[in-house]
Amino acid sequence: MNRSRRNGARPRISPVEKPRVWQETCQSLHSPIKRVLQLGSVVIIWMSGLSGVGPVLSCELSVGRESQNVVYVRHLGADCSALEREQQAVASQDLLRALKDGQGVDLQGVLVTGDLSLDAVPVASDEQMRKLPVAVRDWIARQGTQDIRLVRGGIAIRDSTVRGSITHRSKQGYLLIEGPVTMAGTRFEGFQDWSRVIFLGPVDWSGAEFAREGFFVQDRFWHDATFDRTTFSGRSRFHRAHFQEAVSFREATFNGLAELLEVTFQGPARFAGARFTQGSGFSGSHFHSVADFSRSLFEREVYFMFTVFEQPALFRGAGFRSVNSYADAEFNGTGDFSTAVFEQAPEFTRTKFKGERLLPSSGSASWPVYLPVYLVAAVAVIFTLL
Repeated sequence: MNRSRRNGARPRISPVEKPRVWQETCQSLHSPIKRVLQLGSVVIIWMSGLSGVGPVLSCELSVGRESQNVVYVRHLGADCSALEREQQAVASQDLLRALKDGQGVDLQGVLVTGDLSLDAVPVASDEQMRKLPVAVRDWIARQGTQDIRLVRGGIAIRDSTVRGSITHRSKQGYLLIEGPVTMAGTRFEGFQDWSRVIFLGPVDWSGAEFAREGFFVQDRFWHDATFDRTTFSGRSRFHRAHFQEAVSFREATFNGLAELLEVTFQGPARFAGARFTQGSGFSGSHFHSVADFSRSLFEREVYFMFTVFEQPALFRGAGFRSVNSYADAEFNGTGDFSTAVFEQAPEFTRTKFKGERLLPSSGSASWPVYLPVYLVAAVAVIFTLL
């Protein structure tokens, strides 16, 4: 025994003592291992919370009211199937009931069924009218009408599908929406008539799709309005609409007749990259700020007759494949048509240019770019010579 210890050798354990020694060793290691496992579990849970990893439902649903803003809420997650959206569809009558109760509407990723008539919204009381901004009250008084229906909250229908129509058909009164209106990414399968609506908050229809007509006749937009990348598959009408602030139709597509007649643009009007596949008209409109039609494409007739441009009108890189008329129009700022492509000569009959006029060449105002015609003629000449 003493010799083994002096030589550094381990003491031998008898077979009888081995079970007892193994048990004591396990008991001594149990507590540290347990603490390590507990600490690891806490770290994993904490990291999962930071990264957003956790149990995710296949179709998340948020429904109810927000107590602060009293909003009718219905949200469906991106993972919902078509069948689940059908089962969770929102009836238009539920939305109308919410609007009548003074609630706003907040929908996302849902299916809306049935037609919604905004003419059923209650008329604003005298007390509610007195709470409106002075400029709004004065403007309403000048219209000579007291038939003002009021939506007190905002309306948001994002990334959804609206199967029915939404209409406001009043010929004398107006519908006033106090809160913001957001329809971004929503497809409207039915007829949409938002005519004679006063939007007090900002409006966002970016990325929306109108499968049928979209009417905004005699509307009043008090804040910014956005229609970027919006698709109008049917006829669109903004006749006598008034945009108090900036409006944007960048990269919008007008597959039906586009009627923007007698429209007032107080702020910048941005149509850069927009495409008009059918006839379009801006006649009688008034652009008080910059009008940007850069890189726009007009595949059919477009009319700017009797249109007034107070600030620069930018048509750089725009394409005109048919009739384009500026008869009796006024360009008080720069009329920039540099690098524009005309397949038919622009019509500048009685057009007034008080600012600088920039054309694709130094020639006369009616100089067209006949590039396709030149190409066809060149091919014909070469073929004849050969």
